[in-house]
Amino acid sequence: MQKYATAPLVAMTKYREPYDDVNPSFKVNVKPYGGLQGKSPEEIISPVVPQFQKTFRDFALVQPPTEAVVSGIKSG
Repeated sequence: MQKYATAPLVAMTKYREPYDDVNPSFKVNVKPYGGLQGKSPEEIISPVVPQFQKTFRDFALVQPPTEAVVSGIKSG
């Protein structure tokens, strides 16, 4: 898995391409923890928030990162 860490583990789209409107999609990349080993899921996801603020002009944080469980895995 580490060898292919830059390839998306999951990729989804709502509509077949080409679609004339917004085509919601997301992907998940898997990478080694590195310096994040031992940190909580909230601490790992929090640095993403400033990137969204820079990227999306109308970005609004409705709820700060919180703990969640996804498929039995503690997540943020």
